[in-house]
Amino acid sequence: MNLFREMGARQQMATALASLGLLYAAMDDPDRAVEYDTQAVKEYQELGCLAEQATVSENIATIYESRREFDHALECMRRGLVLMRELGNKTGEARWHAEIGQIYLQRREFQPAHTALQTAQALFRASGSASSEAEVLNNMALAYHHEGDMAQAKLLYAEAMDLARPLAGIRAAVETLRDGTDTDPEMRDALLAGVEEETRRLERLIGTLQGLHKRTIRPFFGPSSTCFAHSESAQDAG
Repeated sequence: MNLFREMGARQQMATALASLGLLYAAMDDPDRAVEYDTQAVKEYQELGCLAEQATVSENIATIYESRREFDHALECMRRGLVLMRELGNKTGEARWHAEIGQIYLQRREFQPAHTALQTAQALFRASGSASSEAEVLNNMALAYHHEGDMAQAKLLYAEAMDLARPLAGIRAAVETLRDGTDTDPEMRDALLAGVEEETRRLERLIGTLQGLHKRTIRPFFGPSSTCFAHSESAQDAG
């Protein structure tokens, strides 16, 4: 580490600190992991490396969450969310909102959980990530389940399953087409027709979800609302 300092290689030093954080986390030494990760974040912050700050902040948040130190975890997640916004990474922003929602769920704080999850769902929908949206819907249903609103929970569970189901058919058809196993022109046409039909089905389901938001989820927000740090999110931004 001193060698990096002497060479003025601060980014390499920050990366080494972050790697040490990961190593100590794997060795089940969370205190040392947080110590090194915090140093890495400071170095990345001074260097202006937003994506790297986001990645390491998520690592710290994960440690705090595993220790049920939810206040510290939320603090890290909120800092990461700001970084995602600065990066203009909407997918990363959605993932951070979803993670924040899950932390609130663990704390049994359902209103802020709904707020974070609804924001994540809207961002995932805008990005066309139906599978991620379905996962968020499941968590929203779980919140209603814990609140004892079984009717709303069942409705959201059903919406999540319906949203995920067409994706399986589309994925299978695309894989078949890509592998070139559709040697029969009639088979190819049938696969393409199936993809088109499932896409239309998704569009109908998304329309249903929009109506659902207006009826049941919107009350968790005021008159207006505005819509971090998983390593994949940071990589997407880079």
